[in-house]
Amino acid sequence: EEGASYWTVRLAWRAFGGACATVIFMYFWTYLVHLRTADADFSFRSTHLGKFSGVHGQVIPAQLTFHIWDFFVFAAMGTMGGVVGALWCEVNRLINLCRNRWLRGRVMQCLVILLNVLGMATLVWFLPSTYSVCGDLPDVVVEGEYMAGGGGAHSSPYLESFRQFDCPVGQYNHLATLLLNSPSRTLNLLYWEDGSRFSAASCAIAGTVYLLILMIGFGTSIAQGIFIPLLYVGACYGRAFGLLIGNQDVQCYAIVCSVAQLSGVARVLISITAIMMTSTGLPQLVTPFMVATIFARVSGKWLLGQPGIYDIILEAKGIPFLEETPPRVLEYHGLKASDVMTSPVVTILPQTRVGDLLAILNKYEFILDFVVTDPSRGGRLVGLISRDDLINVLSCRELFFLSGDMTSEKAAQDDLPSGMGALKFSELTKRHFRLGEVEGSLGADERDKLVNLTPYVQIAQCTFDQNGSASRLYELFRLLGLRTMVITGGSNGNETDNCTVPVGVVQRHDLKEFEHLASELKHIAPSTTKTK
Repeated sequence: EEGASYWTVRLAWRAFGGACATVIFMYFWTYLVHLRTADADFSFRSTHLGKFSGVHGQVIPAQLTFHIWDFFVFAAMGTMGGVVGALWCEVNRLINLCRNRWLRGRVMQCLVILLNVLGMATLVWFLPSTYSVCGDLPDVVVEGEYMAGGGGAHSSPYLESFRQFDCPVGQYNHLATLLLNSPSRTLNLLYWEDGSRFSAASCAIAGTVYLLILMIGFGTSIAQGIFIPLLYVGACYGRAFGLLIGNQDVQCYAIVCSVAQLSGVARVLISITAIMMTSTGLPQLVTPFMVATIFARVSGKWLLGQPGIYDIILEAKGIPFLEETPPRVLEYHGLKASDVMTSPVVTILPQTRVGDLLAILNKYEFILDFVVTDPSRGGRLVGLISRDDLINVLSCRELFFLSGDMTSEKAAQDDLPSGMGALKFSELTKRHFRLGEVEGSLGADERDKLVNLTPYVQIAQCTFDQNGSASRLYELFRLLGLRTMVITGGSNGNETDNCTVPVGVVQRHDLKEFEHLASELKHIAPSTTKTK
């Protein structure tokens, strides 16, 4: 919701319903798992959905406190999180560019995955044996009773999190515990254990290892996320920072620094603050979260001038996501719609030869929506038809007809010959064909036939005058969620029809190019530009 440029009530209901169905399914799945353990009286607790409120059996501090001067520490954490996040995003972007250029194909992708897995497994198993720091098992709560030193012979998910590795019996390896558990379980240890549980060096090493693995692996053909791993990295650095400055109450630092690290990479403010406030159950930390996220966003943007990782992914995928405000170059130079539109317009007729449609689709692969005009009415705009809809129409041979099937060449556009209503618009959207498949299945006789596109054209399209402001055009794209806008204002010999004659089109990609141009013209003073 925070990053969407076009938000509707329908989309909100979809997200709401999807989240509700996901949680309910998780409840049922967890219940079925516990039925196998004969736990018929199983009831749901908040910790069952991955909330960071501790592991079962863990001794949780009564409350987390911070002082007024800690806000300066939180601001410093946010700044460092933004700097590290900006560097992480830039290095990951360069790695993905090289990977997409040199390591293409399924075989190479499989090889990259194997190398990543091999490197990760080597690090997480080799480092704990190289840097081995042992500690005594912590106190535990077993069946409501407090037991010191691990609770003797009792075992719990909490105690199982502490890995003995190469340490003596009754002790655990710091680095093995941090690296050989799942990140979600380790997060609870980093959030709630006291300062003596893990050394500063162990936390710094574990955080750096995860940061490097995530930097190299993110963008490969591996199903992975960055939310929990980045929280893990920030929690490690937060604990290490607290221990280095001599503060043993490192829980607060670990939680706030994890938020700062995630915000430094994702550059999201409101969502991260709300998620972490509810998942940790610590509403008193909402202001530290806000301070950390704000400083992380500002410092990350200031360092390299690049957006967050999600915007980088959109740009790498070629998705033209438009920012909230129009590029300054559109306003300072007083550009009009005619300055940003693509002209001349590639138009097609309501009734077109099949072979001509195939030639147009092959020639103009970059056009997503084609303009349909009526030459019998002076080139007036009829509407738009998308590239996918054109391919789907061509896949239905029942819609083809010969020119002699029409009672008159001047018949109305909605007068269809018999048998031409074989494909409804609702059925059209369910078809998924590629142009090569359709083109290969059509013979020479079928290519000479005509097809009537009128029932599948999106009529009553939003149009924009060629003399209108390009900045206002940009706002309409975001406000209405448009992909293509038809620019009108041409002349067909009748001044009253000028507003319906297309002279150009503007797509989201055209406006996106001006955002890159605006970043290159930052040195131009606004007053000087306006005067020019």
